[in-house]
Amino acid sequence: MAGGLPHRNAPPILGVNIGSIGFLDESNERTVFNDIARVLKGDFLVEKCSKLTPYIVRDTEEIRLSNALNEILIVSSKSSKVLLASVKINGCFLNRSYLDGLIISTSVGSTAYNLSAGGAIVKSTMDVMQLTPLNSFARSGLKPLILPIDSEIEIQLLRQR
Repeated sequence: MAGGLPHRNAPPILGVNIGSIGFLDESNERTVFNDIARVLKGDFLVEKCSKLTPYIVRDTEEIRLSNALNEILIVSSKSSKVLLASVKINGCFLNRSYLDGLIISTSVGSTAYNLSAGGAIVKSTMDVMQLTPLNSFARSGLKPLILPIDSEIEIQLLRQR
């Protein structure tokens, strides 16, 4: 299961692009020291971002995992194994699919793995999350889906990994 809301008292993050893409990074290797000096002087804007809160349920035990700023990835622990997954949104059945995996991304993570898997780019300040299948079997019809951030996505793995 996954859901998300903005977390209170979360520390601010300064994104520093040290690669070649850096969609959301305000700083880079050449400007990072000047940018940190500006932040320490209070010369910055805060952009609130939502995180995802994932849970794993085994039998009746609910295990809370670490919050995710970009995405949650669900894949088989064995290479070349296809998953059979049932997906519910807010308790309502959506789809049952054979697929390689699923990505649940935040708006911040929409430009990361989600984008390369065929998901949409979402403005980072939007309170949404995106469910993106990885190589979904064509007849099952599961396509990327954008949902409000307070939605609950339940994914049940129906086939042994």
